[in-house]
Amino acid sequence: MKNCIVLLLLATLPTAAQKKADRKTLENLQTTVSTLNADSLQGRQTGTPGETRAAAWISAHMQQDGLQPKGDSGYFQCFVIKDAMQTAASALLRINDHPLAPNEQFYALPFSATKAAKGDVIPHVNEPNNIWLVDLSTQEIPADKILEHLHKQATEAIKTSATAVVFYNGNIPAAELEKWSHTTMKPLSIPVLWVTAPTAKQYMGEDADNLSVDLKVAFEHVRTHGTNVIGFIDNSAPQTVIVSAPYDGAPARKNDDKASATAALLELGRLLKASKLHNNNYLLVAVSGQEQGGLGSTWFDQHCTIAGNAVNYIVKLAPMGHADKGLRVQGCASANAFKQLLSDVTPNSLKVDVDSATLPQSNAPALAFSTPDDAAAPVNYNGTLDVVKMVYSLIEKANSQGKLAHP
Repeated sequence: MKNCIVLLLLATLPTAAQKKADRKTLENLQTTVSTLNADSLQGRQTGTPGETRAAAWISAHMQQDGLQPKGDSGYFQCFVIKDAMQTAASALLRINDHPLAPNEQFYALPFSATKAAKGDVIPHVNEPNNIWLVDLSTQEIPADKILEHLHKQATEAIKTSATAVVFYNGNIPAAELEKWSHTTMKPLSIPVLWVTAPTAKQYMGEDADNLSVDLKVAFEHVRTHGTNVIGFIDNSAPQTVIVSAPYDGAPARKNDDKASATAALLELGRLLKASKLHNNNYLLVAVSGQEQGGLGSTWFDQHCTIAGNAVNYIVKLAPMGHADKGLRVQGCASANAFKQLLSDVTPNSLKVDVDSATLPQSNAPALAFSTPDDAAAPVNYNGTLDVVKMVYSLIEKANSQGKLAHP
């Protein structure tokens, strides 16, 4: 009887140890997601104090897990997300004594003079020696010619002795206005402003028959940085595996599930540091600027902190908080070994769609893991755990294969 009990205990030890390890990983995933989604981090938008605090927390986590700093300044790698002349906070536009907010309700156009103007204006009447209010709602302007068109109209207004031009009721997306701030143009001789459509509707509506306008244009140079966070596991190996994930959030979606990708990245870092998988070094990269067109990833690709020829392969983790809805793996064709490796490590618990297309702009074998986006659903931590275990198993099986061949 005693022998049977001993045999039973021995048989259950590995399973019990695995369940304990899984509970630890689940706990860590939940802690990271809840921390990064805290109100104090304000959505982790790139270039904000919330992003700075998130980067500091991630770097502290890497240090705690024994990862070495591998950025340009400790764990941090800074990159420029904006270098532009934008409407200054001191810029002024008052309509009937209502002050409007610069960079929210009005913008100075890049060819505006830095001057002031004041006048009582009758809408739709372009008087000499007065401010012109130009309603764009009736004008057909090609989307790619808007700024050129506004410049032409302002130039014509100068010829008729206009003292300033205020354009309004134009359907210009915020991204286009942001692009204008990066545009350098020779200033005209008068101030030229743009008023957003909601503001125009509120203060310059059709029933307005006389408007008192007071304006002053000023610009300021704005240089904003984002921060990647990079940790390194040095096994004195000849090649390095890069694992990356975004950590910044969308301004309108404070509780999006990008934090699940960061959580998976940090957990893989902890597991790899504690492992005996020493045939590769590991570079863990938490990238920012994803919401700005992947600026952080692009910067890291162009300024990788290890030699490019030392990169074995790359694993890119996208948000993975909804693995219960399926997992997509891209880049399988970028290494001869990936197809078999993925077949060996894919668990029955995941519905996996493998896309063999090679990832763009990658000079090394690269795989990208992602799950469907679902802003309304909570993070599925068990599914995220399954993806973490799958990626770890892939790295484990690739450990003995040396540098993967890149077709």
